[in-house]
Amino acid sequence: MPTHPTSRRRAARFGAAAVALMLAGGASLVASVSAATADAGPVYVTSIAPDENADTYTSWHRGSGGDSTYSLTVNGLKLLPGVQGTQIINGLSTRLDKAAFESLLAEGISWTSEGDQANFQIAILDGDGRFATIVPMAGVAEDTTNTVALDGDIQWAFTKNISGVPQWENHDLSYLLDKARTYTVIAYGVQANPGEFPTVSEIDWGTQETHFDAAPTAPVQVSTVEGTESDSTYDTWHLGSNPATSSFALTDAGLQLKPGTAGTQVIKGIYADKLDASQFEAVLDRGISWTATGGIANFQIAILADGKTFATIVPMAGVAEGTNVVGPAGVDTWAFSKPIAGIPAWEGHTLAEILAAAGDYKVIAFGVQANVGDTPTVTSITWGPQVYRFDTPATSTPEPTTPPTSTPEPTTPPTSTPEPTTPPTRPEPTTPPTSTPDPTDAPTDVPATSDGLEDFLGVDSLDDLKSVDAPLSPGEDATVIVDVDIDKKKAPEGSEFDAGIYSTRTEVPGTFTLEGGRVTVHIPAAVVDSLGAGTHTLVLSLSSDPSVNTAVRIEVQAAEITSAQLASTGVNPVVPGVIGALLMILGAGALVMRRRVRA
Repeated sequence: MPTHPTSRRRAARFGAAAVALMLAGGASLVASVSAATADAGPVYVTSIAPDENADTYTSWHRGSGGDSTYSLTVNGLKLLPGVQGTQIINGLSTRLDKAAFESLLAEGISWTSEGDQANFQIAILDGDGRFATIVPMAGVAEDTTNTVALDGDIQWAFTKNISGVPQWENHDLSYLLDKARTYTVIAYGVQANPGEFPTVSEIDWGTQETHFDAAPTAPVQVSTVEGTESDSTYDTWHLGSNPATSSFALTDAGLQLKPGTAGTQVIKGIYADKLDASQFEAVLDRGISWTATGGIANFQIAILADGKTFATIVPMAGVAEGTNVVGPAGVDTWAFSKPIAGIPAWEGHTLAEILAAAGDYKVIAFGVQANVGDTPTVTSITWGPQVYRFDTPATSTPEPTTPPTSTPEPTTPPTSTPEPTTPPTRPEPTTPPTSTPDPTDAPTDVPATSDGLEDFLGVDSLDDLKSVDAPLSPGEDATVIVDVDIDKKKAPEGSEFDAGIYSTRTEVPGTFTLEGGRVTVHIPAAVVDSLGAGTHTLVLSLSSDPSVNTAVRIEVQAAEITSAQLASTGVNPVVPGVIGALLMILGAGALVMRRRVRA
């Protein structure tokens, strides 16, 4: 019979809280009609309550305590379990009876996540009013959308013995619901086990879409494009090449590209906040597209391949007038503007192949380009959640007070636009600004001991550092969550940190990722035991540049002294008179023995 100890602990907490809330607040209304949800459009979750109580239960909240946590990011809800797993749930203000829930199932229940495995969970009261959670035991896939179905690939289990079905025993959902008889659904949500860090982007509960990723932002109306490229204009929209022979015009219809003899490009630099591979893939996931009329406009993405070699990625095939989408579902044949990693310039490959060859790349700019002979007008660019508009929003035209006069016919026909006499050329992309080069100095060495640690961290005293509340226990693995207050330009989301503990530096194995402004450090029991009781300093240093760092103070408890250990010293712990006599003889005044109580 399968076991699920993390879910067992979770269900106990969830069950006690849910039943207590039900009894304290009175029975909520139960839906006995169709569970069809009003399709009011997507709901974007912008906050999650950290605690479960009567006020937060019927909203999104953290359903398990302990050391678990979470983070709402632009990509979704990042689950950050400690040693006990974590869950985020939404209690129903109107609970669903059997018929209503089966109707909801017919409409569709699903959840979408990436990274590690995220599990769905359904909290019920069975026909006898007993609380249990229905959780997946097998068949959940990563990096995809999983569907809750009566008879599907996912196997489910009760977290408690229900109607003769043992807890944690695998079955189809239809079998468990049948055994629950006249059940009531009171909550639903997602859960992750220790060591799993999934990001949940969406939950569909019937026709209601709930999004945890960032809501679309209001379109940005581009009203200025700089005519020259410089350090001060690079991170704005600007003319990126050949200002002597090419130009542009911002009109009511959009951004018209006017290539001269060597093509033209208009780009927006993001050099100050350049994107690493994971951040750019998140933008790709949200969608990149552009719309142009009156000719072919090409998209371009400027990168530093392996973080240092400048090149532009440009489309080689598939571009048409109208709206074009970057990626497999749209324009997917691309090329480097110069040889990179053995791929010749202008050789067509899929975007995935191009990005893989770019290695540990950084994206520093994006924009549009036109070849000689084309004069397209770009109306909009979508870059992940952000839409840039170049056309002027339409305004209502007042009715004329007098009939408009007719426009005279031209006296001579317009001359045709001659075909170009030479093949279209592609302008060489511009390079990033020179006044903000990538650092060339070698990373600062981390100190081996506490000597000089204050200078390394930039503090007057280690005692000024923030302390972590929960002490570390000898013989046990520990998880320490550190809030990182570092300029995002130096340490953007996804940055990797090394960890060491002082006074004499003890390395914590592995690297640790900045997620949602926090770094979760997992410290093995062997490292905890090597530190000894007392106060220590945990230092996080950026793996690529240790001079970018932060630190907290941690406390390691003294090892618990057992009766056997006391007896081995010659003192019988059950004879308090001996201790009293020793105190009087030694004049110690008091001997305080602290024993940590284990739950």
